[in-house]
Amino acid sequence: YRNVQTYRGTYKEYRLEVKRIEVTDPRTDLKLVSHKLFIKGSLHKSRHSGVNFSKFTYSEMMEEIENLCEVLKLNPVHLKIDNIEIGLNIDVPFKPYPFLEKSLLMFTNRPFTSNEPGLDGKILGFSCSKTEYKVKIYDKGLQYGLHSNILRFELKYHKMKALKKFGIKTLSDLLDMDKMKGLFVLLE
Repeated sequence: YRNVQTYRGTYKEYRLEVKRIEVTDPRTDLKLVSHKLFIKGSLHKSRHSGVNFSKFTYSEMMEEIENLCEVLKLNPVHLKIDNIEIGLNIDVPFKPYPFLEKSLLMFTNRPFTSNEPGLDGKILGFSCSKTEYKVKIYDKGLQYGLHSNILRFELKYHKMKALKKFGIKTLSDLLDMDKMKGLFVLLE
């Protein structure tokens, strides 16, 4: 017998979900109870009040991780990362979307496709899906209605296998600059 209860809440820009899992052994009637916590959200957005077009330094990321773990009484060594986005915001002297629309062709022999329109009907950019990650490139200024021309280049890893070679498995690994250097190389 297995019973799962789910509790949801928020902290800052994070969505929290706790699953209480109760398993009963039918032979012995022994009950085992475990809990799993899922944290969804952006360190960058949480640090900057819900937006991620501004600069986000490594020291700010470290402070955000430490704050999150302190408030929720968690050890980052025990917090497994299931997916991660890494990216760059680049100020450019031109409007990013028209440039991308005319210039973007392929990434490793795969074509870029237009992103789905947002709630406002605007298409911000393009993406290219690979097995373990997606390359996204879009107009961050347009996304936030800014007068700035900000080009966003992003790698969205939905499988962590590709990052294990850098030793990135838990939230504590993001506090290790030597491990983070591997992620920085991916953006070159």
